[in-house]
Amino acid sequence: MKKRTNKRGKAIAALLCAAVMMTTLSPALAAEEGNDGPITGALTYSPSMDRLGVEKAETSFTYDDDNFTKSGYDYTKALAEQSMEFALSSNGASGREASQANEDQISYLTQCGFEDYMANEAYVTKPGRDTIGVGIAKKTIRDNAGEYTLLAVGIRGHNYYTEWASNGKIGQSGDYEGFADSRNKALAYLKQYIREKNVTGRVKIWVVGYSRSSATANLLGASLDDGAALGDGVSLSRHDLYVYTFEAPRGTVSEHAHDPVYGNIHNIVNPNDLVTYLGPVQWGFERYGVDHELPSSDKDADYALKLASMMTEFSKLEAAGPYMVDLVQTYTFREGSLIPVQKVATPDFNVMVTEAVTTDFVSSREEYYEEVQADLSELLGTLFSLGNGVGKTAISYLASNVSDNASELMGTLLSGDRESAKAQFLSIVLESLEQAGVQPEYDEQQVSDMLDNLMGRLMNMAVKNPDVTASLLANALFILNAHFPEVNTAWVRSLPEEYMTAQQPYEYSGAFTDVSGGDWYAPYADYVWYGTLMAGDENGAFRPEDTLTRGMFVQILYALEGRPAVSGSMPFTDGSGWYRDAVLWAYQNGITGGVTATSFAPEEAVTREQMALMLRQYRLSGGAAAEGASLDGFADASSVSDWALEGVQWAVAAGVMAGDEESRLCPQDPCTRAEAAVMIRGFCEK
Repeated sequence: MKKRTNKRGKAIAALLCAAVMMTTLSPALAAEEGNDGPITGALTYSPSMDRLGVEKAETSFTYDDDNFTKSGYDYTKALAEQSMEFALSSNGASGREASQANEDQISYLTQCGFEDYMANEAYVTKPGRDTIGVGIAKKTIRDNAGEYTLLAVGIRGHNYYTEWASNGKIGQSGDYEGFADSRNKALAYLKQYIREKNVTGRVKIWVVGYSRSSATANLLGASLDDGAALGDGVSLSRHDLYVYTFEAPRGTVSEHAHDPVYGNIHNIVNPNDLVTYLGPVQWGFERYGVDHELPSSDKDADYALKLASMMTEFSKLEAAGPYMVDLVQTYTFREGSLIPVQKVATPDFNVMVTEAVTTDFVSSREEYYEEVQADLSELLGTLFSLGNGVGKTAISYLASNVSDNASELMGTLLSGDRESAKAQFLSIVLESLEQAGVQPEYDEQQVSDMLDNLMGRLMNMAVKNPDVTASLLANALFILNAHFPEVNTAWVRSLPEEYMTAQQPYEYSGAFTDVSGGDWYAPYADYVWYGTLMAGDENGAFRPEDTLTRGMFVQILYALEGRPAVSGSMPFTDGSGWYRDAVLWAYQNGITGGVTATSFAPEEAVTREQMALMLRQYRLSGGAAAEGASLDGFADASSVSDWALEGVQWAVAAGVMAGDEESRLCPQDPCTRAEAAVMIRGFCEK
């Protein structure tokens, strides 16, 4: 048997990478038969600045099924934009009856060709405490491996009223309690949808969220990566999970949050947004997956150019409001007045605020849970349960009024008079609600009691850290503006793809004991491991130089198909080992026969031409075309077996098979496990 070498493997990998790159740069080549796209249209959404009197805005969207033909581990600008637009439609309608809260989401998904829409009760009734709105729809799409059911999961990210109470529930330990509870509800509803809509077979899942819902989406994505069961007969590969979150608070304390396995969770994070600093890293909180940070003045040398490009997109959005989030004017308090000090980069200011809150407002997570959580959650739940739309309208007025009265508030906080501080803050709350058109429907004394503990802590922070407290009060409206989704939308639309992908350098997962990050086949070993297509031996070794057998290869294809149930008699006398179901499935679907009428030869090495033919037959079995190309230019083209010619021609045309450094196909050579991983990724990621 001819020994395989790393030199040859590197050549194959390089040629394959070039083929994949050409496909990426030529979207038409990646289009799958029967897929919809691109689809363009207009979506309506509830903007973030109701105080401007606009309850509904409109923007364009572009949707394309082919955005789901690549691995979810690969960030793409097109899918990020598409996901942001889906998240906008999922905001939750403002100024409309609760039963119509999801009408923007329904309109968007319908235009994109999704069917069988369902929303949970929490989405179409006035939100209560500890609820989460989830809408789901499905459609059939194709990639190289055949047909899939694509499930679009949109989580309500705005206008959630009393749900604000859950944002204050951090919990005593473990993941952020309010977000983890929402994750559990979203996962349960996803399972319910799959059950009620009789979804079976291979699925791809697209999950989006903004703000509170993005923290939920982030935790939901991690649960799916961890293998959460979706139902009998349902198969999900991690490559087919696409999670895009926007402005997500941190929701997990897992020390494994940044493990490569969660790399299909893409968090688009604006470092200017204070919301993204909660839960605080000081208490061990993180986001699962990859944080793709948007530009900011403190880290981008060419920030002015990027900002100008973003502002072009920002100006196209209705009711986007003023943009004022890059530099924060800080203050000190002297002789009853706020005195300007200097302007600092907003991310630096956000770090200062977070550190002050976790040190001087409350000293630990345990203290927060025991002494603050109940009062803060109750206050949020009470105030944001009032009126339709108050969740965003009143908070705009409240932030503005706090900023306008920052000097007086700071003076009262430093006076040590808690009752006066409570009265002053309560007056501002009531004024803000009145400006928002909300009639008080609660006991003012009850709100005053809830403010008592919080005022004492805010006064303590003002004494210990007066400059940060004064700057926080003076910039309340400024801070709010950074969280508006229009800002995020404009950034995602304007940034070049490489800016975001550069923040996701490849790092080997450590899945196999005999693979290191510097090995040429490491990314391919990871690929087949993430997709549960190839496993290690009993010692966790990949054994890259071992020859792949026929039994192993049909098992890979069977795993790619989602390991469907099989029945019937085995035609081969040697087909009843651990690979039995895979062999029977491959035979029944015309993917391969035996080496004779009664022998499959599962332990024999699979040759390169055998693999090419089986991959072509697998593609054809899924209903997709598999056209070939000339083998002219390969020195050993004439050595390809007649029965394998069409398979090899197709594999070369598709970029799945490449020649070695001497332009040889080596069709009868056995294939190593490392080379098989390269070919499988090339097949899946064409």
